Amino acid sequence: MKFFKSALMALAVIFALCGNVAEAGADIYWETTDVILERGRCIIKGYFYNNGDESGTVNKMEMTVDVKDSDNNRLWKCAGTFKKVKGGYVPAGGQTENIFSITDPDTTIYDGKVLWKISGQLWWK
Repeated sequence: MKFFKSALMALAVIFALCGNVAEAGADIYWETTDVILERGRCIIKGYFYNNGDESGTVNKMEMTVDVKDSDNNRLWKCAGTFKKVKGGYVPAGGQTENIFSITDPDTTIYDGKVLWKISGQLWWK
């Protein structure tokens, strides 16, 4: 019985110590703050934020943008891939503003309120 209690105590200590180990590194996300439709392009404003404990640099971003009016009618949908992202450095625990533009000759000016859905993927190092 003494051996069983000692083994159980040792396992509890191991699990307690392992549960507190976190992988270090950058953990970067994109947050969109505004989408503007202009003639021939869509402008996407926002910022990268880093929840990690190390800085990181976004080197590629893919995004799909779906823009609708306040009545939920689709105004525009397109995708873009951005390589060598300018302003992609994000300090640990910090954020960096950025603006992306997707060129599309079918984009028209829309001055009303727009709703948007952004999906995509980031690569950083």
